[in-house]
Order: sequence, then structure tokens, then C-alpha cells
Amino acid sequence: MAKLNLAFMQLARQNYSYELPEYTNDEVGEVIAGFKTMRDKMHSHKTEMNGLYESEKLMTEKLRLLVKDVEAERHNAEKANEAKSQFLSSMSHELRTPMNAILGFGQLLDMNDEENLTLEQRDGIKEILNAGNHLLKLINEILDLSSIESGQITLINEDFDLVNVCADVLSIIKTLSIKKGVSITTDCESNKYWVNADYMRSKQVFLNILSNAIKYNHEQGSIHVEVTQQGQFVLINFTDTGVGIKEEALPELFKPFNRLGYESSAIEGTGIGLSLTKRLIEQMGGEIGVNSEFGEGSTFWVKLPVAKAPVVGTTGPQEQQAIFQEGLAAEQTCRLLYIEDNPANMELMRKIIKQLEGFTLFDAVNAEIGINMFEQVHPDIVLMDIDLPGMNGFDALLAIHANFPWAQEVPIIAVSSNAMAEEIEKGKHSGFYDYITKPIDIVNLTVMLQKLTPYNSNKG
Repeated sequence: MAKLNLAFMQLARQNYSYELPEYTNDEVGEVIAGFKTMRDKMHSHKTEMNGLYESEKLMTEKLRLLVKDVEAERHNAEKANEAKSQFLSSMSHELRTPMNAILGFGQLLDMNDEENLTLEQRDGIKEILNAGNHLLKLINEILDLSSIESGQITLINEDFDLVNVCADVLSIIKTLSIKKGVSITTDCESNKYWVNADYMRSKQVFLNILSNAIKYNHEQGSIHVEVTQQGQFVLINFTDTGVGIKEEALPELFKPFNRLGYESSAIEGTGIGLSLTKRLIEQMGGEIGVNSEFGEGSTFWVKLPVAKAPVVGTTGPQEQQAIFQEGLAAEQTCRLLYIEDNPANMELMRKIIKQLEGFTLFDAVNAEIGINMFEQVHPDIVLMDIDLPGMNGFDALLAIHANFPWAQEVPIIAVSSNAMAEEIEKGKHSGFYDYITKPIDIVNLTVMLQKLTPYNSNKG
């Protein structure tokens, strides 16, 4: 019994190797046999538990290393994305600055009938503008695609009448369709089809689809835009009589930089437009697809979330060209301050304003001079570059608002070559009235100035 008591003590200390004498057939022997069975089971259980514990330790360590690797990959991806964004921002800025002068002066020459230019010279100007606008479109699409991929694009979804988008786009695309001899018809009715989407991005989507339908169409071909409601979506069908798309090429259609064999053709394109279009539509909660028969034509369809039409209809955006003509004939006197350090950009603005009646331009080559002139001139409108030498545009805006209480009534507009989405948002959130990207579109600039002039021309 003494040895049995000692065995229990060893077992309590988790010593499973202590041996007992062979048991006999009496009661003591039965106790010893039961003890050995219990000891062996406890030993086996302990061994199993130790194995599970070691396995758990190993799994925990593997999980820790996996989490560490994932964190490292995420950090590297964020650094790579940040580097890409910085590169694109820098590229955009460096390209837009000279393009502002190229396209700006080109627009002025093309618009000015008083210049004694030959027909050959005017054709040359149009080629410059076409090539410049093609390059600008490529830059914009690359930036948009990058912004969507990085989740930095900002969409402003609102309820609007689809007929307004159709009217705007058809007005813009009219020149291209006439040049190609392609007729466009639509059955979109006013105040019938309302959607919830980003208005400007919807225009961008429609423009891209229709411009492709014209470019890849036959001369004297046709396009029909049909709008219907399909459940919780408004369905827009763009049907053309163009060249169509081969069935085997359809899976590649919405991939970036893929022009499906038209890379060496005379038809201009970047290979980004449809990829960007698809991502924009999906960001707005919609869908896009295509049905096509090679040699017969294609139908691109777009679905946008439906919205309830208000009881009282709203007025759509005015025709920009009409406002532009009003701007050219404006009789109100408006003091316009332009703060810009680039001589070519400054000269371009002088020539633009020279063509507008009722505007007086004051200019400053840096923020410090601009702030001083702001106090002296009391301008009605301010256009200000962001990347100024010394004090930048953001700091200059803060200084103006801090020193002149009446400055809150003056629309101060950022004019910058930096067209990254986050920079535009930063500009608007910083207090700028609006944010214009270079190259400057003279028609759009005139539209903005004309809209602002009546409200600010009587300030002392």
C-alpha cells in the first residue's frame, strides 16, 4: 500500500514513469491494475494535449507571420499607389502647363475672324487643336482611371431629368456627327425619365458612347438613342449602324488600352474610354453592356438607377455656346484680378479678356503682389494659380479671407495644372469658389465669368 500511495503522489506530479510491482489476483492487485490503466490513459491524454498545444502554438505563429506579410504587402501597395498618384499628378501638371498656351492661343486664333489667315493656315490651327485636345483627353482619362482604381474619385449623385443630359450631349456631339454624315435620333421625352446619378459623369459616359458610335460608323450611317424604364432602372440603348464588333473580341471590349485591332487605323482613340465608362457607371450604381453583330452595328446599353420625377419640372443647363455669345457682348464692367506667374498663361488671359466687353483685367505675378492688388482694386472676380512662387494659392486664399472681411463676397477661382481628383476636392474644400484645370477652355471660362459678372459688378 505504501508503494501505491507513492505512485499516486508521482502521478499528481505528472510523473508517468513510476512503476508498480506486478499485481496479484487479490484486491490489492485489482487496485494496482486499475491504477496502471488510469495512469496510462492520463499519460496518453497528456501527450495528446501537449501535441494539440504545440500545434496551436505553430498555427498561432503561422497566423502571426501571415498577418505580418499581409500588412507588409498592404503597406507596399499603399506606397506604390501613392507613388503612382504623385507621378500622375506631376505628369499632368508638367504637360498641362505648356498645353494651356498651345490650346489657348490656338482657340483664340481659331475664334478670331479678324486675323488675316489663309485657308491653309486655319487648317493648320485646327490640326493643332485636334492633336492638343486628343492629348488632353488621354491625360484626363488616365487620371480618371487612376482615381477610380485608387478609390479617390468623388461622385455627386443627384436626381435629374435624363433629357437634359441627352440635350447637352447631342449639342456637343452635333459637329462631329455632321462632319461624318451620321444622323442621330432620340425618343427621350422631357420630365419622363428621371435618374439618380452624377450629372457631369453621366454626360461623360454618353459622350464617350456616342462619339465611338460616330467614329466607328459608316458615312451616312445612323444612331438611335432609345430610353425606357426597366424596373428600378432607366435603360438607355445606343444603337448604331457601324462596323460592329467580332464576337471573340467582346470579352476584351472594356479592358483599358485595348482598341481591338484599330490601333493602326485612321480612327483616333486612346483605348481607355470604354473601360473608364464602365467603371463610372458601376460607381453610380448602374450597369453597361453591348449587343453587336460584326458588319451590321452595335447596341450599347446603359442602366442608371431610376428617380422619382418632381411635380414641377426643372430647367436643364443652358446651352454653353449661347452663354458664350452673351459673354462676348456683355456690357457690364467687371474688375477681374488674375494672379499667375507664367508669362505665356498671363498673355493668353490678356487676349481672352480683350475680346470680352465690359471687363478690366488686373494681373499679378505672385501671391504677395496679388494680395496687395486685391486690397487696392476690390476685384469682382479673382482667378488664381495654385503653384505660385513663394506663397502658394491656398495660403494666399487664407490670407485674403483673414485680412479682408468683404472678400467672402468675391468668387476666388483656382486655376491650376494639377487635375488630380484629390487636389480638386482640396481646392473646393479650402474655400475656392471653383477649380479650373489647365488647359483653359475659353468657352467654359467665358460662361463662368458671364454668370458671375451680374452679381458682382456693382461692388465699390
